Order: sequence, then structure tokens, then C-alpha cells
Amino acid sequence: FDYPGMKQISESTLGSLSTRMAARPGSDEIWIGSEASNDIIIYSSGRDSILGRVNLGVPIGGLAFEASGARCLVSHGAVLAREKAQPNATVIDARSRKPMKAFKVGPGPRGLCFDADPLRAFVANTGGNTISVLDMAKGFTADSLVVGDAPQDVALDPAGRWLYVACLGKSTPEGREQGELQIYSLPELTLVASVEAGAHPSRVSCNPEGDLIVVSDLWIREGDEARVRVFSVAADDRGLPRLGLRHEIEAGS
Repeated sequence: FDYPGMKQISESTLGSLSTRMAARPGSDEIWIGSEASNDIIIYSSGRDSILGRVNLGVPIGGLAFEASGARCLVSHGAVLAREKAQPNATVIDARSRKPMKAFKVGPGPRGLCFDADPLRAFVANTGGNTISVLDMAKGFTADSLVVGDAPQDVALDPAGRWLYVACLGKSTPEGREQGELQIYSLPELTLVASVEAGAHPSRVSCNPEGDLIVVSDLWIREGDEARVRVFSVAADDRGLPRLGLRHEIEAGS
């Protein structure tokens, strides 16, 4: 689509279950992860064409680039469980498109992001209720932080103040309980706020200025409402996050 007019420009056939994507900073490349074909499809928005594919042999659950665009971190947690979907994450050299290092993380890894310091990264483990903290310099998982139930996505505040964690909510025989958006201070990763952001927050992203965040709400069962919520963000006089609901948008199922 063009922007801001949102007129469709083109349409491309990708891998099946292409559920996550990330734009590579400093280029026109968009990396798109396929859970079914185990591919990362590399697409050029400038040339409107597919430049190539990287096959890692396992489903692609999430992708995130460091700020320089030199490395891409990939998680291998799938919506559709498969035996070969091992709970790990792989860092890829974006220029050569070759894997550099694999990290052992928690069960069901999905959303992930780099810290403001690119030597640290975070992976949300939906099946383990944890965030894995990766030491990118030493090449191992440095810590595992217990967070809310079923963390599905993480996002870094552009000002480096907080880490946002979208938690779907606890799964029970009767269904899934209400989730929440959790906010952790950086760099120490202390919980500083829990915010009601719909029934099952599944994605969270920030605008470049850091004064707005967007949270999408996953439709899981009858009665749920699939919505996108836009919150204003500011720091109070103690430096803690203060959120205000700006918009609430119905956005399909």
C-alpha cells in the first residue's frame, strides 16, 4: 500500500502461514516469516519483487532487526505445534543471510526485540510465561524473567525507558483468562505497570517518538472483540509510565 493514502499498489504470493514480518533498517528489504514452509522471504519494496529466501528448516515465529540492520533475530515458536519446532532463536547476518548463532530459549517463543544496546535482546516465550534475555556478545541466554501469562510479543520503548510485554492471559479448560500489557523498566527489568488492554493483548508496537503505542487484541472465542487500541505514553514525575487510551478501533477477527 502507499501511505498515507492506503491504496493497494501490489500483491505478492509468499509462503503459507506467513505470519510475521520486519523491515530491515537502512534498506528497502522486508523479511517475512513463514511457519508452514519454514522460509524467510526477503522482499524488496522498492523493486516490488522477492529477492530471495532463507530456509532454516523450522517454522518462523517472529523476526526483529537490530537498529543498524546488520543482524536479524528469529524465533522458532509456531502457532501450529510441530515436533521440529524447537524452542530456540537464531541470529542471522542480514548481508550474507547466513545463520550466525542459535540460542536456547523457553517454550513457544514468539515476539522478540533488541534492547537499545544491541548486545542484549529479548524473546517472549508464550508457552513458558517468561522472557529470555540474550547476551548477543557472548552468545548465550543470560537470564529468564518470569512475566505474565502467555507473553506473545515484546517491544522496546524508543527512548530506552521501558520494555512492553503483551500477555494473552492464562489458558484454562474453560478458555483463556483476560490478559494484560505489562511494562518493565530498563535496564534492570523491574515490573512498573500492568495495564488492561483488551481481553487478550497479542501485539504491541511503538511509534518512533515513543509517545504512542499500539496494542492489538486477539480474538480467541465467541464473545471476544478483535480491536486495536492506541495509547498515549508519558513519564510521570517519578519516571514511571503513564498511559491514556486515545483510540479503540474494530479491526476484523
